[in-house]
Amino acid sequence: MIYLRGRLLETFDFGFPNRRKGFHIYDHLPNPAWMVNRFFVETLGITYDYLVYAIKQRWTGTGSPPFANLERSLVKLITPHIKGLWYNPPRRRRHFMKSLLGWHGFHDILVNLVSELDITGPSYGDIVMQIPNAALVWRLSTVREVVFSGFQLELYTAEEKPFAYWYASQVIEAHLSCLDNMFPLLSTNSVAYQEMQFQYKFLTSLQAMSVGMFSVSMKLMSFAWQRMRFNFCRRYKWAFRSEYDDIETPVIAPPEFHRFMPACTETLKDEYFSPSNSFKFARSILLHLLESRSSGGWAGRWGKERIQFIQNLANACEGLYTLPASMKDVVSFDVGLLKWDPSINPWFPCISAEGAEGRQNVNVKPRSQ
Repeated sequence: MIYLRGRLLETFDFGFPNRRKGFHIYDHLPNPAWMVNRFFVETLGITYDYLVYAIKQRWTGTGSPPFANLERSLVKLITPHIKGLWYNPPRRRRHFMKSLLGWHGFHDILVNLVSELDITGPSYGDIVMQIPNAALVWRLSTVREVVFSGFQLELYTAEEKPFAYWYASQVIEAHLSCLDNMFPLLSTNSVAYQEMQFQYKFLTSLQAMSVGMFSVSMKLMSFAWQRMRFNFCRRYKWAFRSEYDDIETPVIAPPEFHRFMPACTETLKDEYFSPSNSFKFARSILLHLLESRSSGGWAGRWGKERIQFIQNLANACEGLYTLPASMKDVVSFDVGLLKWDPSINPWFPCISAEGAEGRQNVNVKPRSQ
């Protein structure tokens, strides 16, 4: 979580774990107004006062804008979210899964709010219209953490891993789309812009790694779709809570098994795709971040840890250069060479001949989330 924790805790400075008494928060919590302001400053590079002013100028809805509901909902999300970063990995994952409904509800509030704004004026398209994406990037980051933590905690069976990588790539694609819409509207001198630059490069490399590993790990699947669908429903039940039906705005980038099946077929037939080149491309981006010593705008005191995290990903990429150069070569690739070991890298495997035969087709009952 260093890639997230550095950005969050540098500005939402709540405190540190007390070794004798467990988790401890500083005696004076930031007041709600400060937290709301920091959320928009960090995510969009604008103050909450500016946002309130701009919304009032454009408001066309009945009554007053729902600022109180916005502020209350955001504070209820932010405080436990940051506290959750100090939880142990299993508890943190459970907390994040439960929080996703709240983040979707907050996204719905912002979508409905901007739908009541006048967009015909000369400042149409400015950063204020992007506030739904501010909530969305936080939610998508949380979804991504839930998916990848499944590798770190060794929850996935061999057959579940291809979907997890494919789904991660879809979540990242939605995140990058948000950044594409927000990027041109941020001041290039703002810290938020610097942070977004880092996130864009990091996510682009992570997506390339995810797609590359999805393409190779498909060999771990039995293609028994009925059984895989059953395991899918168990693993991703957090995404199908009945409460989502009460929210008008559709969920962005939900896990969709019906889209995964044709994606497998399409990828297997892609004669131009190279799993090996995916990792080479990803590493080139990561090396650029390392060479520039770019740790993002909000890394602060965790800058060195974030750089180390990027270095570890780059090392993982280099270790996977020997993957097949084409999908045609995947047919003869010994998938048992892929060894997932969280002590080496929490998200991606390494190539190891030791124990390869026993890893070729390990499809067992999924572990509890």
